[in-house]
Amino acid sequence: MAKGPEITDELKAFIYKVHEQHPTWTNQEIRNWVLARVHENKPSLPKEWPSKYVIDRIMPKIREQVKQSKLNPNPIDGPWSTTTLAQYPIPPEALPHVLDVWAWTRVNLDMRLTIREVQWATRLYAVGMPVNVLSTYCRAYATTEMIYEQTGAALKPWPGFDAYLFAYATKQEATSELLEEILGKDELEEEMEVHLRLSEVELPEGARKRTRREKEARNEK
Repeated sequence: MAKGPEITDELKAFIYKVHEQHPTWTNQEIRNWVLARVHENKPSLPKEWPSKYVIDRIMPKIREQVKQSKLNPNPIDGPWSTTTLAQYPIPPEALPHVLDVWAWTRVNLDMRLTIREVQWATRLYAVGMPVNVLSTYCRAYATTEMIYEQTGAALKPWPGFDAYLFAYATKQEATSELLEEILGKDELEEEMEVHLRLSEVELPEGARKRTRREKEARNEK
């Protein structure tokens, strides 16, 4: 049997996030999501990759990792407030920017930033991006870091994000032409696929249809 592509840390992180958000999904439903999403972005992948066998093999460890993260949550994934500065200080000059992004996120998204997200906002605010973009970036960085941390994988370089930050820092429009000039098309697409999709997971239509068909088939037996 031909061996399929390597099951990367990025794919495991995807699957971790799916299971965390949809804990009642079966392995087959998770595989349906993976098939629909990865083949949407990379049609050149083998049609049935990853196989149900691969998903079945890695899911016990992922389920245990999600369980442990809920039993023993990292304190920095709790909500941020100025009182948390006593234990998790930030540079004083960053505080006005942190309060801006904290307030914007509460008002516009009805979400509370975590300590981890504020730590990323503190690292990124000096680039000079608008507050809504800073909110998106600090949450995406924090989510990805948290998932990699919980799966035991090392956080890898993100040249796609870095290219966007370069555009903001140099006051250029982050056009596809500029980003491709910096990264090359293939690397840009791969980076955006890996990281930007981690902050929100949904079941694509193709996966929903497969799931319904499989359930109907089980009911007919």
